[in-house]
Amino acid sequence: MRISVVMATWNGGPFVAPQLESIAGQRRLPDEVVVVDDCSDDGTPAVVEEVAARCGLPVRLEHNEVRRGSTVTFGRAIEAADGDLIVLADQDDVWRPDKLSALESLFRNRPDLVYAFSDGELIDERDQPIAPSMWEARGFGPDEQDAVRRDPFGRLLHRWVVSGCTMAFPSSMRQFILPFPTWITEPFDPMVHDRWISLVLGGLGPVGVVDAPLVRYRIHGHQQIGMASARTRGESMVKLAVRKLTVSPDARRDFRDFQIVHLHEVHKRLVAAGDTDDAVVERVDAAIAHFEQRRDLPSSRLGRLRPVARELFNGRYQAFSNGAPSAGVDLLVR
Repeated sequence: MRISVVMATWNGGPFVAPQLESIAGQRRLPDEVVVVDDCSDDGTPAVVEEVAARCGLPVRLEHNEVRRGSTVTFGRAIEAADGDLIVLADQDDVWRPDKLSALESLFRNRPDLVYAFSDGELIDERDQPIAPSMWEARGFGPDEQDAVRRDPFGRLLHRWVVSGCTMAFPSSMRQFILPFPTWITEPFDPMVHDRWISLVLGGLGPVGVVDAPLVRYRIHGHQQIGMASARTRGESMVKLAVRKLTVSPDARRDFRDFQIVHLHEVHKRLVAAGDTDDAVVERVDAAIAHFEQRRDLPSSRLGRLRPVARELFNGRYQAFSNGAPSAGVDLLVR
């Protein structure tokens, strides 16, 4: 099994060198590291080349001619990878020495997996620990982990717990993943790469949920996307629930549109592949119908009663949303 590590860099600052050094320190070394730099102006490419030479790391460095953003840049790196297993790496984390060996063992023992993701430890800018478990900070406990193992597509539609820096997938999955759908979400921001990968692959087969912190996930002031959770914000679960209830109807509708447009793109990819199980496509269509129903609920609470009850009765709130709590939100606040 050839392993490709892929990384998108942009102004990696002081963190890209320790990350590459941790990759060079793996017990199972990668066969290649594909780094695509997104027009850094702080010398990041030179740091990448220096660490690669010093550590004997097989780095292939490519450059975007214009700034494209992290999602497109990761897409280019994934497309360029030659390995059988593709492992994503952020520029500012640190890997545990057994990360690649653990993932290789997992995929050798479970060749049916469409992707895998792991837990991570949270650290700060000075490598000091913040929390021993990223999943615990997000409230992603053992019961939810088991639910994702049983039904990754349905459970991950309403929970974003898969961080790209913990993901790995067989290169055969690229036909569904690429190109990333950066063109379909105007006027919204495009879906980031890890969310898209978990969405489009989640219905295709079993997912490996690795309950070990294989990554030291760094939280700092300059990262593009930081890990937000009730606990890392010091926010009580009651306060979090109240905040969710006060989201405006327009914002809820926008989010439903965001989900729907991407699910339609998932449908297109599955159909274009030609050999996808019809049941998988039908399940994606059922999810689309569910979110369209939630988006288009009447303004009056009384008028919402029948469609909400129908979605509860047919099991789609349970399959694609958060069950009765989501139905309650739709009835009370829409």
